[in-house]
This record gives sequence, structure tokens and C-alpha cells, in this order.
Amino acid sequence: MTQWGVVADALPNPPDAELLRQFLHTRDDLAFGRLMARHGRPVRRIAYRFTQSHPAADDVTQAAFLVLLKRPRPA
Repeated sequence: MTQWGVVADALPNPPDAELLRQFLHTRDDLAFGRLMARHGRPVRRIAYRFTQSHPAADDVTQAAFLVLLKRPRPA
């Protein structure tokens, strides 16, 4: 489990939409970490199904979350 997963497990459990809103509006690192903790493994599993390569699945997963990180804040 990542460092984010350990922290996320000790806190209240808001829905994904709320975490995404928090992250996009305030760049809340904890919200982003909780989204990664919840969805990192499933994203990687799907990536592996398509690539049939563990390193490529890791790269695809990282790229998916980087896209989220680079999204501009809503106005």
C-alpha cells in the first residue's frame, strides 16, 4: 500500500466526486492521494490487460494520474 493509502484509511470516506472537486479546486494533495489509493490498482489492472506488460501497465497508470495532476483548475 502506498503512503497515501495508509493516511487515507484513517480519515472519513468522502465520495470520489467530492475528492475530485477538492483536488481540482484547491490542489489538495490528500484528496489526490486518496483517489490514487482507491483507483490506482484497478487502473493498473486494466492497463495490464491491454498491454500484457507490467512495466507498460505501470507507465499507463502513471500517465493516467499525471493527466489528472496537470488539469487546470476550474475558474
